[in-house]
Amino acid sequence: MQAPLVYALTYISTIVLLLCWRLSHFLTAKARERIFSTFSKWVVYTLLFSRPNGSSDVTVLSAILIIFLLSGNVIASVLAVQDQDEFSFRLARLSLINMVFLYLGGRTNILVDKIFRFSHTDYCLLHRWLGRIAAAEGIIHGTLEFMHSQSTPSALNLSLLALSSLIALLSVVFIRRMMYELFLQTHLLFSIAMLILVWLHISRLDAYLLSCLTVAASMLLVQKTLWVICTVRRNYGSGPLSRISVIRYPGPGLQKPVIQVRLDIKKSWTVKPGQYVYLTLPGLRSLGLGLFESHPFMIAWAVEDEQARLRTIVLLVQVRSGFTQKLQFANPLSRVIIDGPYGGNEAHAMAKYDKVLLMSSGIGIASHLDTARHLLLAHDRQTARVRRLTILWLLETRDDLQWAKEFLCELHDMDRREILLIYLYYPNEAEGSSEGPIPRLEVPRRRMTSTSGEVDLLWLLKEEWRAEAGNMLVSACGTPRFELRARQAVRRSLYDIDFRASNFQPHETRCGGAVKR
Repeated sequence: MQAPLVYALTYISTIVLLLCWRLSHFLTAKARERIFSTFSKWVVYTLLFSRPNGSSDVTVLSAILIIFLLSGNVIASVLAVQDQDEFSFRLARLSLINMVFLYLGGRTNILVDKIFRFSHTDYCLLHRWLGRIAAAEGIIHGTLEFMHSQSTPSALNLSLLALSSLIALLSVVFIRRMMYELFLQTHLLFSIAMLILVWLHISRLDAYLLSCLTVAASMLLVQKTLWVICTVRRNYGSGPLSRISVIRYPGPGLQKPVIQVRLDIKKSWTVKPGQYVYLTLPGLRSLGLGLFESHPFMIAWAVEDEQARLRTIVLLVQVRSGFTQKLQFANPLSRVIIDGPYGGNEAHAMAKYDKVLLMSSGIGIASHLDTARHLLLAHDRQTARVRRLTILWLLETRDDLQWAKEFLCELHDMDRREILLIYLYYPNEAEGSSEGPIPRLEVPRRRMTSTSGEVDLLWLLKEEWRAEAGNMLVSACGTPRFELRARQAVRRSLYDIDFRASNFQPHETRCGGAVKR
């Protein structure tokens, strides 16, 4: 594509965006709010494809972004191409452009989380698709070069093509899940090796190629340096070391147990709803090999001292296999390395709603406990508009209440202005629950209601909408099936309700810290 044409398209796009921005100022505040609310409901939070385990939901907005990426790369590679050599040359340059963004970093990313404030789910989705596009372009370029090469391919070029193919293969979700730990340990090493091989592969470095490689290497170096500094600062220095204590709640029958993990914090910070940390316990594996194993968990609760400084964070974790299987038997004297916190960038948005409905199933309640606590404290300080706060929890068994009971009771007791309602829905016998009556609290709470049977989410949404005037937010976290039911109920209600799924899934993790691997 000609450089003047690229400049013209960029120039026109910039002018159109500026004009749209200026025209938006002529709208009233109510009209702008209505437009943005409608846009969020039908574009940002409307789901096109529900995720398979370990992948990301695809909303209308993310689908549009993916289509733009694919279309842009296809058009840039074939528009006015003269011959196959030019097509191969374009693919190589496009692959290098897409690779630059990938070196912004992976899961433990200070730049993305603290500076650019991307949500983890959105960033991972963009990272994966850019990686797929870059790998496909690089592999096609290498294949075309080998097919039309008159001489024997060099070992360097063969290594580069093999490495690109290996990264693409290991990144496929089903393969990645089968060898998740291997993928985590090798992905960074393969990425660094890719950068070095590309540098050696390019025989003539012009300003364009040199800029791409320099920016990619610089971003990787900066973000890893920041990560090391923050991790050392969080875990080392004067004072006691971070310690761990685990309370295990066995599940009935074949149900997997849930554990409550309490971590004493060395350096205090302000906990925000939706934040998560990566845990590393070197002693979980022999010879200290646990140092190379790190897994993410959402913060369910924060315990502060008399000076309102963070003292302990609490995690609710459903035991699966692998790391969590060993975590439930962790020694209280084990050394703990905490990486984070990450996330929590959307916490401020909840302060603008008059009504908030937090819907969860099973372990998903872990993502809503600290959110409810944050909103209640903000209401007392008059820093949030919330006037009605409702928690709906669909318990999977009648024994689930035991591992979240103390936090729900504390939420109820700190609600001095009585804006909080808690509904607990237990499964009935037809759904495979344990026998016996619904568990009762030792001290009954007036605004905490327990019942059994199936809940009508649409009916509940309508009741919440009518109960109080003002705008409303629904946040759902649970199994993919539950989140889909919640989305459908919001759309069928026909009310102007904002919806967001609180699905916490850094890599192979569901919301609430229910680790898959």
